[in-house]
Amino acid sequence: MDTKIVAAAKWSVITEVLAKLITPLTNIILAHMLAPTAFGILATIMMVISFAEMLADAGFQKFLVQHEFESDKEKQEATDVAFIANLVLSLLLWGAIIIGRDELAILV
Repeated sequence: MDTKIVAAAKWSVITEVLAKLITPLTNIILAHMLAPTAFGILATIMMVISFAEMLADAGFQKFLVQHEFESDKEKQEATDVAFIANLVLSLLLWGAIIIGRDELAILV
């Protein structure tokens, strides 16, 4: 049991560190490759997308991973709810971004 916890913690730390390192490295590379205006536009788009992803996540994935389900049927129902809720929330956010794109562009 302890070896599973250590292995899971190790992989969790590795993935978190890599995820945190990849974004700045990608931004550094893109900043050197793109013109300042193009990079500014790209950075603004990435900021809006990151914010929408954060809102759309809503914790469903973490719940599915961490919760111990009593049966496969219960797990499947929770997975279905998480999928549909995530899809609907993502589509609503996408629609809000499309509708408010001019105001959003002025804001950022």
